[in-house]
Amino acid sequence: MKPIAVIGMACRFPGAPDVGAFWRMLLDGVDAIGPIPPDRWDADAFYHPKRTKVGKMIAREGGFIEGVYDFDARFFGLKERQARATDPQQRLALELTWLALENAGLPAPELAGSRTGVYMGVSNYDYGRAMSKNLATISAFSGVGTVQCVAANHISYFLDVRGPSMAVDTACSASLATLHLAVRALHYGEIDLALAGGVNCILSPEVSIGFSRAGMLAKDGRCKTFDRDADGYGRSEGGGVVVLKRLADAIDDGDAIDAVVRGSALNHNGLSNGLSAPNGLAQTALIAEALADAGTAPHRVGYVEAHGTGTPLGDPIEYKSIQQSFAEGRETPCWIGSVKTNIGHLESGAGIAGFIKTALCVKHGLIPPHLHVKHANPYIPAGDPRFAIPHETVRWPEKLSPRLAGVSSFGFAGANAHMILAEPPPVPPPSGRAGPHLFTLSAKSETALARLAQRCRDLLTDDPALDLGDFCHSSRVGRAHFKHRFSATADTVESLAAVLAPDQVAAEARAVAGWKQPGVCFLFGDGAPDACLALARATPRFRELLELALSTLGLSNANPETAIAQNRAETVLAAQLAMAALWLDLGLQPTAVAGWGAGERAAATFAGRSPNHADWAALPRPNAAPPLFLASQGGWLDDERALPEDTTLGGNRGFPSEIVSDAPKSLLFLLALGADPDPPGPIQTGDATLLPAGRSMADFCQSMSRLYTTGVDFRWRTLDRGVAYRRVALPNYPFEKKRFTMTAETDED
Repeated sequence: MKPIAVIGMACRFPGAPDVGAFWRMLLDGVDAIGPIPPDRWDADAFYHPKRTKVGKMIAREGGFIEGVYDFDARFFGLKERQARATDPQQRLALELTWLALENAGLPAPELAGSRTGVYMGVSNYDYGRAMSKNLATISAFSGVGTVQCVAANHISYFLDVRGPSMAVDTACSASLATLHLAVRALHYGEIDLALAGGVNCILSPEVSIGFSRAGMLAKDGRCKTFDRDADGYGRSEGGGVVVLKRLADAIDDGDAIDAVVRGSALNHNGLSNGLSAPNGLAQTALIAEALADAGTAPHRVGYVEAHGTGTPLGDPIEYKSIQQSFAEGRETPCWIGSVKTNIGHLESGAGIAGFIKTALCVKHGLIPPHLHVKHANPYIPAGDPRFAIPHETVRWPEKLSPRLAGVSSFGFAGANAHMILAEPPPVPPPSGRAGPHLFTLSAKSETALARLAQRCRDLLTDDPALDLGDFCHSSRVGRAHFKHRFSATADTVESLAAVLAPDQVAAEARAVAGWKQPGVCFLFGDGAPDACLALARATPRFRELLELALSTLGLSNANPETAIAQNRAETVLAAQLAMAALWLDLGLQPTAVAGWGAGERAAATFAGRSPNHADWAALPRPNAAPPLFLASQGGWLDDERALPEDTTLGGNRGFPSEIVSDAPKSLLFLLALGADPDPPGPIQTGDATLLPAGRSMADFCQSMSRLYTTGVDFRWRTLDRGVAYRRVALPNYPFEKKRFTMTAETDED
């Protein structure tokens, strides 16, 4: 199988609202099981110490997430009635998908129309079941709000992606099965990106009552996997989503890689001792198939994340199948653990929990402790030093490089999945590029923007060694850009943190709220062309355009520094046209063009009005001929015809104030493309704002910053192309959630 990269992960598990918290919890050996929250059901009213008591359950604890009914409906485009009718599992899948894309550095709007597949494991139906008990809560939105397939289909709809979209229900193995399907679709070229995972929400007592009577639930709500006192599993909820891409594509795209999927397999127990009974032979065959798919020997695997529910029957069978599968040629111990001892059994979300844990293990080279083993299950073979359960955090054996691990997930009706993960490729060094750096921030509301600013400020304060260039690059290319915006330029982590005070950010965003796309005039003027050389050294795309412009003047054999030094007067034209082409390349179309002094030739050429504009056809040009102002011609030209060949351009006339006062369209900004000094006159008194874009890298960044905050959407990847930036994690979007539970409907007219 082609190796598949994991480029983004998101999760909400008991005791862990995100991936970072989850990893810390695992390393600290935290038991996240607690009392059943009162917003689910009255735990005491449904409890009975006897498993077989009708209408009762044996457990009063489990694994639960906070705010299961809370949701940012407005962010995802849902009205309140829709949100109330939508299963919290579906809402959770939407949230986690967005966060996983953020953590992958993939702006969701850029996926529209793409071959992106969505695969979501889901099996519980508590919300729909509760709705069917109270017919008054059923609305026009209940169908799509509660049917299982929409847990995946809603994501595809929201993102406008066109690949396969399916919910998978193989019970406890559902979310690992979705990963297998996603991996296969990527391998065969059916899709270019996959979003895969699973969710589970425990909202009503019916399933727990049934599982209790079946002897499946632990009295204390905990999975005591591989322990003598294992008496069943603890039900838990939550979910996770990962972003997958072919490894070769991820490397080419500069993605940050968390882990690599090397192989996977699915099978079924077939006819065994019972529909819900495990089958060791099937498990062994499954692992062998996954190893073969990965092209790796069993003894290379250093850790196995077991399904490990904590049942007295299933634990010994699984442990033996792991020993049989990974023993051949083994000299270094294979560690065996289960995340269920920390967070319980997420059922349809169990596989993704084990997968994310294992991805973190191979990434960091650490194996967290396995909890609740006081006395080993007597039916588990003991004494084999090649296999061990970690009771504290263990460092990955150095002999086992690269790091490989297996993940198992078994459905209680016999559907099984196994995956082989490998450590990610080496991380490239930080970009190390000197500032100034341009940072961007946006949100769908002013409140969310302020909260996000605080999160970024906290991160910068906590990690002053963070590479500022990588951080700012990731803010530009790795996030969706919304209406409420803030931007700043900075040379140091400390200086950026200083300007991210939430009140200040909100105030600056408020000052430009409601502005339409600003009118921008490209202003070609006086100034030495060598002022742009700093930008050429920092921005490879501008250097390409400058060299192309110089070659049009017959200076293709000289580098820009030499060419400009030797031909200062002639290269004013090339430097300013290259600068204008860069802004076009970045996505900024001018409302108008103006020229004065030495910049008039460049203005006329750029606007398509000059004895030679066709010679510059290789450079990017405006979509349409913009209105043109030339000081030497007395102001704004009335038509789009080319100037007569004998027209004299340039001269020593001072800066013309009528650029603004007589403009054919209201202008908010003049973008000065030369190295002009600040011109005198009405520009400085409020008629328009001058943005000096060509005098220095700082000017360039500050001009982009100002335009961005007023609504200009730039092609950030064009700006950063050719610079060895890394994608780094930024704080996630702060959803503005409200509680949505089903309520009685009213008659509609």
